[in-house]
Amino acid sequence: ETNTHGKGKKGNMNNKKTDRWKDVSKAEIESFLGLIILIGINDLPNMKHYWSRDTVFHNTFISSIMSRDRFLQIFNNLHLADRESKDDSKIYNVQRFT
Repeated sequence: ETNTHGKGKKGNMNNKKTDRWKDVSKAEIESFLGLIILIGINDLPNMKHYWSRDTVFHNTFISSIMSRDRFLQIFNNLHLADRESKDDSKIYNVQRFT
């Protein structure tokens, strides 16, 4: 669903680097989720600091896994459920993963 949402949202973003949608692979989603966990452990004031050139904030490991623009592109378009066939369940958005 992330790829469908990303393609549909194309052109609605203000950042030119992130509005050219490229389909996400399984490996990229796995890397993205790993980065989310790592970012949760290594808390910084702003998500963009992990890719900062400032040596106080920069995280070489995170920036070697995925570029900041690609991370934000996936972050802004991550979807787990098909919005077309939505039902009234409170856990609809994550039901396939429960």
